[in-house]
Amino acid sequence: MSTRLKATRSDSGVRLDRFLQEKAGVSLRGARRLIEDGMVRVNGRTRPALYRLHVDDDIEMTQTAGKHPVPESVRAAPLAVDGAQIIGYTGEYAFFHKPAGLHSVALSGASSASLEGMVPDLWHAPAPVPSPCGAEGNSAAETLSAFCRAALPYLPTPPHTLPSPEAPCPRSVLPALLTRLDEPTSGIVAAALSSEAAQRFRAMEAEGLIAKYYLALVQGDFPEERELRGALDSAKRRVTRVLAQDTADATRTTRVIPLPLPAALLPSGLSLVLARIRRGARHQIRAHLAHAGFPLAGDTLYSGEEMGNSPFFLHHICMVLPGVSVFDPPVCFPALPLRPEHEQ
Repeated sequence: MSTRLKATRSDSGVRLDRFLQEKAGVSLRGARRLIEDGMVRVNGRTRPALYRLHVDDDIEMTQTAGKHPVPESVRAAPLAVDGAQIIGYTGEYAFFHKPAGLHSVALSGASSASLEGMVPDLWHAPAPVPSPCGAEGNSAAETLSAFCRAALPYLPTPPHTLPSPEAPCPRSVLPALLTRLDEPTSGIVAAALSSEAAQRFRAMEAEGLIAKYYLALVQGDFPEERELRGALDSAKRRVTRVLAQDTADATRTTRVIPLPLPAALLPSGLSLVLARIRRGARHQIRAHLAHAGFPLAGDTLYSGEEMGNSPFFLHHICMVLPGVSVFDPPVCFPALPLRPEHEQ
């Protein structure tokens, strides 16, 4: 499968790897691997990832069916991390469940498991989507069910039903991840079944036609629905800064809705919120919430405060594209310290 692109005036000076990330819908690491493997040519010649494009450069990217930009060395068995599963697929896109604790994409030079490395096995031999953790009557499962009930009034009704994950998947293509989640974040990760579908996805994102909904536990009592509009500076790799001025990009804001829950379900001083983003930047929800004074509970990177040994809870529960809504109820969340009167 070959994709041909042409650099426009606005692309002049853009690095080849970042151009492919933006226009071809591949991850930055995936773009670099394709370039290193000689699968990308500019004006008929191979170029390095740092090559700066010129106006009217012709770029050809080749991805053959069955060849995925994930080295065999980083592929992992489907159950290397419990819970990674396929949710379903349409004619153009596939949707996967990523559990907390699993990287979305393979890290350069690392041997740890990633959803990206599991895709070939999950796609060709999908397993049932996991049910919420714990047996009936389990306090964690009951809490997760309450989280879902609180969020449902604010989520769209699905206009389209995805095929069951048990249904046969097309074997002539292999999905390429379009979105990613931080390692501690769980939920929906989207993938494209062709480079053309990837380009359409990016175009829909840019137009604000895709909505992504996240459940989050935050410190403090989030008072009312708010739109967090601070411009983001994600130039630093580790931490995204929220700037003093509002963003001019309407697709880079974060809508936050506090969700009502019985007081007994959460420790004192925590709130459950639903965060909606359109496009998303690195750590957008985490940075926006922390800047607003309500960091994710347990997010030491943005709050500087620890909450026992528990990571934060951030779950991508719903993604809406034109014609389809994808739902992925949370499976597990970190054990939170209970109020004394609820301890066993």
